[in-house]
Amino acid sequence: MKKFSFTFQYLLDAHMAKEQAAEHALRMASAALAEAERAHAAMSETSARQTRVLEQMTGVVRPQEYSICRDGLDFVHQQMAALKQICSSKAEAVEKSRAALRKEVTSRRILENLCERERNEWVEALQAEEQKQMDELAVVRWSRQEVGK
Repeated sequence: MKKFSFTFQYLLDAHMAKEQAAEHALRMASAALAEAERAHAAMSETSARQTRVLEQMTGVVRPQEYSICRDGLDFVHQQMAALKQICSSKAEAVEKSRAALRKEVTSRRILENLCERERNEWVEALQAEEQKQMDELAVVRWSRQEVGK
């Protein structure tokens, strides 16, 4: 009987490489999302500060100063809306990366199960062949004993 050979190894190596690439993509997407969320949090803090400044403007305030503060606050809100949209798109990218990783992990596990099944079939065939040889040897020994009597 031929020696067992792992015929799926190249496929398994390719699946492992794809899985590692998917893990890397997920890490990169998660890092980009975290960075966008940090920027959004910083912009929220800026908005809160400018809102407090605007609320503290009491007494005699020139309309020009109030208008500048109000325009600045409106700009910050626009930036926050843009960052919120970026965060949602980054979150979608993270979910897509996570789904791709799950797909690659599942594919690799299926292939590993196929490999294990092939190896088990080979072991069973090898054991059956060995048992057949042992049975033939026992028959030959028994027939020699019968002839010698």
